[in-house]
Amino acid sequence: MKDYSIKASKLKTLIRSWYEKGISSSDAMKLMTLYLGVEEFLDPDTKVYPKKMFNKIRKANGYSSIPKLMGLIRKSASFKLIVSRTKEEVIAFYSPLICDMENVAGSDCFVANCDSAYLNINDVP
Repeated sequence: MKDYSIKASKLKTLIRSWYEKGISSSDAMKLMTLYLGVEEFLDPDTKVYPKKMFNKIRKANGYSSIPKLMGLIRKSASFKLIVSRTKEEVIAFYSPLICDMENVAGSDCFVANCDSAYLNINDVP
């Protein structure tokens, strides 16, 4: 996996923001792992966490349900959600640290015929 540069002060600020949002220390460490990138769950081409991996992510982190995991992802406000316009459901999420949205928009896995209008980036918690 590609190495990413991030300052310790930015990580501290991010974790502090999660604590302020009521996220526990345990959950913050799980979020940080996802934020930095877990290769076994990432799509190798786009570097997003696709919907087909949500259950594996949930199990690996000890959450009782996918909605509970996704609620935590939303509450953190640190990840970007990729939402299907037609079904208005989350089809993937990603860390802005490791994923470039332009690569996702050009991927046939997520966008038919490179039509980026298909995607709606939703930051709503």
